[in-house]
Amino acid sequence: KNVNDTYGHHVGDQVIKFVADTLRANSRGDDVVGRMGGEEFCMILPGVDPDRSVAIAERIRLAIADSQPSSDVPDLRITASFGLSQIDKKVSDPPELVNRSDEGLYAAKESGRNKTVMWSKTVGKERAEVAEQNVAPEPAPEIAPKPPVAQPSPRATESTSDDLTGLGNRKWFLSSVNTALKDSRDDEQLIAVSSLDINSFKRVNGALGHVVGDKLLKRVSDEIQSAIEELKTERIDVKAARLANDEFGLLLEGFDNVSDVQAWMNALFNLMSERVDIEGHQIILNFSSGVSLFPRDADEARSLLQNATAARTESKRREGNNVVEFFSEEINRSSYKRLWLESQLHDALENGQFMLHYQPKTHVESGRIECMEALIRWSHPKVGDISPNEFISVAENTGFICNIGDWVLEEACIQGQKWRADGIQNLRVAVNLSNVQLRQPDIEERIVAILDKTGFPADLLELEITETAFLNDFDHAVNMVKSLRKRGVHFALDDFGTGYSSLNTLKELPFDSIKIDRSFIGDSVPSGADKEILGAIIKIAHTLEIPVVAEGVETKAQLALLKQMKCDAVQGYMFGRPAGPEKATEMLTNNAARRVPNAA
Repeated sequence: KNVNDTYGHHVGDQVIKFVADTLRANSRGDDVVGRMGGEEFCMILPGVDPDRSVAIAERIRLAIADSQPSSDVPDLRITASFGLSQIDKKVSDPPELVNRSDEGLYAAKESGRNKTVMWSKTVGKERAEVAEQNVAPEPAPEIAPKPPVAQPSPRATESTSDDLTGLGNRKWFLSSVNTALKDSRDDEQLIAVSSLDINSFKRVNGALGHVVGDKLLKRVSDEIQSAIEELKTERIDVKAARLANDEFGLLLEGFDNVSDVQAWMNALFNLMSERVDIEGHQIILNFSSGVSLFPRDADEARSLLQNATAARTESKRREGNNVVEFFSEEINRSSYKRLWLESQLHDALENGQFMLHYQPKTHVESGRIECMEALIRWSHPKVGDISPNEFISVAENTGFICNIGDWVLEEACIQGQKWRADGIQNLRVAVNLSNVQLRQPDIEERIVAILDKTGFPADLLELEITETAFLNDFDHAVNMVKSLRKRGVHFALDDFGTGYSSLNTLKELPFDSIKIDRSFIGDSVPSGADKEILGAIIKIAHTLEIPVVAEGVETKAQLALLKQMKCDAVQGYMFGRPAGPEKATEMLTNNAARRVPNAA
């Protein structure tokens, strides 16, 4: 989807071809390879047990990751996730088998992507076992790959309609746009192309399966057609197509200006159902949409659709339902930059472009540095420093944050060991854990393995997590925190006071500290509502016997107020900016109360 949104469907098609070729080249003689739609493929592996099926999938996954597609875009990197399921006596029909594989696939995506996950049945409850399989990939098959499947007849190849919905397909849509452009070039009449998709579709497919997903697509396509008919006038002409998966395209002609297009799109969404019933499941229905215009944004069908798709992607970043985003050059630059960052992240980790800086957390009364927080920095060899605000979200969206997170934790523990060797004892090292990392079912094992590998004491490690980490799977997160705390690991609730802050979380999980978001400190001394909320948070935390750390402290006046409020610790530029290992060590050495004689 990132490739489609950034470079257009023609490059996306090249990627699809690359994946299909890789699947076939690595399949055995009796394996069946098919494409289910969009970027999703399906394989049938006869005569193998679960371990071998995972090994086969791992081999193919690595083949995709280690190869470079033949495309119009240099240095394009592709990764894939695999979900597997095994035929057993309780599978009554093929859709159920596919649904199980889907659960494994979505589990792989939600826990970091670029993984292979086998569906399993645990404690009598059917679910996807969200676990990276520890099975080595098997060697490539020695037998020759099966010959290509016979190509469909010319008539099937030239089909212009979508089999599921009855709408036109992408080929038909692009042809219709080109015809409209040709007819309007002389007078440069306004033409709009819209790309829209269903916000909940992935969740529906993952939770309820393809059968329900297909029925939802059919229902939506029928409602789009019905709305177009209801909004039809003698002048306005709108055509609809299903472009891929849950993506629909609209060609809008006969409009005088952008405001009219906006009003028509709003009217379309107002006519769509807010909630639909599919096989007894109540599904909330809302959309994201993007629009590009001829002649302002592009003068060719593929470019118009590409720009509309990029605008649709941007609309997902905005709050609200049924958001309509119009394409702009800023969106174009942002889209290219996101994909460029995604392609560079892998090389950055492999080539040592990341480094850690450390910022102290200082005890208010004693002035003693009690913890150093590890903060990742990226120095790119060509463009220089890249802000975490730019690349962390990209890493989270692609799942690569799990790889980066493991590296950060290990590097921070290694540095903590170096400080211990220098005689700096009882100093905690803090590491931020992304919500994506926390969704990994083996996150606890990964953390313990890194502690064992580095020898860093568990009671000197502090993990910072935000409260949103508990929204998706509260029980899993609670169990993980409680288990690691028994080992001695400290936990800090980060950015408290923003988002979904809940006293229930503090009650259920005995955090070792909470960090008040810097927004309550601001650029000056907190006053008014911020001051009242700040004081209330500190009082409540102390009632629960939880220490409080205030972020963003930069002035003596801010510190004086926090002292008055009995805040336990502070962090901010007043006490030290993030610094590399050498300067951070100097900071600790100069903090006299921090250094103690070496026990040796």
